[in-house]
Amino acid sequence: MTPVTQQNKHSNLSGAHNFYTAHKMKLSKRFFLLSAIILCGIFFWIFRLSRILDSMNRESILHSQNEVSVALHHMEEKKMHSKIIRENLITLPKDLTALDLKHWEIFPEEGEENFVNNEVDYLKGERATPALTFKNRNFFLNNMNFRIFSGAIHYFRVVPEYWLDRLKKLKACGLNTVETYVPWNLHEPNPGKFDFDGMLNLRKFITMAAELGLYVILRPGPYICSEFDFGGLPGWLLGDPTMKVRTNHRTYIDRVNKYFSVLLPQVLDLQFAEGGPIIMFQVENEYLSYGIDSNHVKLLLYMLRNYGVQEAIVTSDHEFDLARTDRKFDVSKYALHTINGDELNPQHIEFVKSQNLHFPIMVMELWCGWFDLWKKKFHQTQDISTLDSFLSFLMDQGSSFNLYMFIGGTNFGFTSGAINISRYELITTSYDYNAPLTEAGDTTPKYFYIRQELLKFYKTLGIPYLPEVPPNLPKGNYGALKVMEIMEWSTLLSIIPMLFQEKKLDYMENFADRSGRHYTFGYIVYSHLLRPKMKWNRRPGPHLTGYVSGRLTAMVNGETFFVGTDFGPISEDEFAWDRKMEAKHSPLWEEYSMDFEDFSLEPRWLFAFSMKVKSLTEGVERHNKTNSLQLDLMVENQGRVHFVRKGSHVFNIQRKGMKGSVMREVFGITQEEWSIKFLHFDKQQCEMISKSHVWTTMKSYRRMLEDTEQKPKSAPTLYRIHLNIEAAPKDTFVNLNGWTKGVVIVNNFNLGRYWNVGPQRTLYLPAPLLKQGTNEIMVFEEYSPGKIIELQDKPNLG
Repeated sequence: MTPVTQQNKHSNLSGAHNFYTAHKMKLSKRFFLLSAIILCGIFFWIFRLSRILDSMNRESILHSQNEVSVALHHMEEKKMHSKIIRENLITLPKDLTALDLKHWEIFPEEGEENFVNNEVDYLKGERATPALTFKNRNFFLNNMNFRIFSGAIHYFRVVPEYWLDRLKKLKACGLNTVETYVPWNLHEPNPGKFDFDGMLNLRKFITMAAELGLYVILRPGPYICSEFDFGGLPGWLLGDPTMKVRTNHRTYIDRVNKYFSVLLPQVLDLQFAEGGPIIMFQVENEYLSYGIDSNHVKLLLYMLRNYGVQEAIVTSDHEFDLARTDRKFDVSKYALHTINGDELNPQHIEFVKSQNLHFPIMVMELWCGWFDLWKKKFHQTQDISTLDSFLSFLMDQGSSFNLYMFIGGTNFGFTSGAINISRYELITTSYDYNAPLTEAGDTTPKYFYIRQELLKFYKTLGIPYLPEVPPNLPKGNYGALKVMEIMEWSTLLSIIPMLFQEKKLDYMENFADRSGRHYTFGYIVYSHLLRPKMKWNRRPGPHLTGYVSGRLTAMVNGETFFVGTDFGPISEDEFAWDRKMEAKHSPLWEEYSMDFEDFSLEPRWLFAFSMKVKSLTEGVERHNKTNSLQLDLMVENQGRVHFVRKGSHVFNIQRKGMKGSVMREVFGITQEEWSIKFLHFDKQQCEMISKSHVWTTMKSYRRMLEDTEQKPKSAPTLYRIHLNIEAAPKDTFVNLNGWTKGVVIVNNFNLGRYWNVGPQRTLYLPAPLLKQGTNEIMVFEEYSPGKIIELQDKPNLG
């Protein structure tokens, strides 16, 4: 073999070796890369599996806590008394502004003399003309000159057993008409499910008025204001993120249409033209304070008429809104303008007269008092002299009026609303209104003044006297009652059904259970099981953030560590102010006061309070052998705003609760699992809680604290008290002196909120809610309880 050949052979072998080595290295790299990928996959699935097992473990814990309560919840759903009523919808045009209303004009073309036809024979089936008509600034009822002397009684603010007493006192005062709003949020608490029973039996209330010879003014809204949560609109409307209430927003109008299709057939046969007592309807309420879109009001008029409303239709607005309204807003061809206020200016009269030369002057809301707000020092009152000047003027002018309120009644449960003029302020449970009749239905000097003035008028007509005034109902002083039993926060929460499990939090309006039921009143509770030995306030590490709308109480294992509102944390100064009731606002409210365009209900980021969590959780871990930690975030809907000014968008954003991610861990990666529960304290939930076997006697509870050397936990707690009544029950007033803030429930009826900031110091407890024998009173205290409650025979409204 030649040297060249040997060299070539060696070169070939060397090349092959190099190729083999390179190929081997390439394969090794691929192998290691593949191995790394496989190992990463294995680690990923181990991590994933651990998360799944951990999730299953958490879920098993939550389900074990709720095993019985979920079954009870299904029983609750079956027992729901809300009825599904068939809807007979009218068809609305695609263009909601293309409405033919000429048929419903309330006066003919200018120049026609005989514009009111009072000679229609309803029994012959002729076109129905409203029984209440007007001409030359006067009302006529069946061709007879008629003046409306009305008083407001809201049937939903008075227990039905007392409707007759209040109506008799209204008639004895010299009034001939009763007016009432109709609250959509109570009659349709869930979409398509309606309630007209008990305190919501509208037909029974109207029929009762008719039997006494009273006429009726019905104000069905759909928006009613009335210092009621969301102005009487259902909170579940806000489940639609695009919702724009009080406009021609298609979804809103479709919901109104469905509501009217059920509500109006309940009352159509009670119109005067059909032999009933209803002589007038009102469309919407104080719309000019909110907007100037006459197309919206015309659409509501179109719906009322097409559903069969035959009687006169009116609008009502504040006197200052009437005086400055845009002249483009004009519905005067289809509805009579009426006025709201406590004084009348010639300018406002001229506005009404300018709409039509025949329009009578009517004050739909003659304010003879005012409502109370939490944190005010005194109960609102109005002197008789103020009422005297206004009422005398109206009587001398031959005008008509409706006393708002004749009796205010009570915002039972969580129905009270909120206002936002200069700041967010909350309506009290009492709606006494300093009216002619007190919240408990007792006559006042104001009542007898009005009666005297009306009697003077009736004597000019040859009527020498009025019906005798019914006596005031007796009041009971049942004395001091001790707390007998307790249910701590963790125990209470364990028997409340877990309705949802979510990765992120959401507002209460966005939840509906399998039956379609919404929970838009009361409290929403978000619970999260924390990992043991969490390193708080470190990076990486857990931090609490998120949006909150409402009053937040945050707890870990039943210990409160944070309380805050939309404005920020509640300071110690405010709690001190709450207790001392100093005649000034707390530093919190002063610091965060803002005008209504920078409104507090806009969801705001939670203030950083991880340090507080850190100190608390470390303390809990030291005393908790199981290392089980539960974070509970309770948000209260304190009341949705019921009244805003033009240009404000608040109505459409006031969803309650928390939104988005709250627990942030591992470089900002969110790892959350939340169970969501509701404390709405309606009758069914209260019955379930009452029948529960997890109550502890106070004697056993104190012994447990002594044996374990513990202090009572600071979280919200339920307390039970028993009242034994031997004779027939009497009206009484619950005094919660020494308690802080919460709710009182009597025989499974949610009486309403109490709060030591005042001015209201007692809750009115009507006798029909009590019974002979043993009565159960439950108090849900959010912070610091008292030792007793007292049932007294006199109210204290501040």
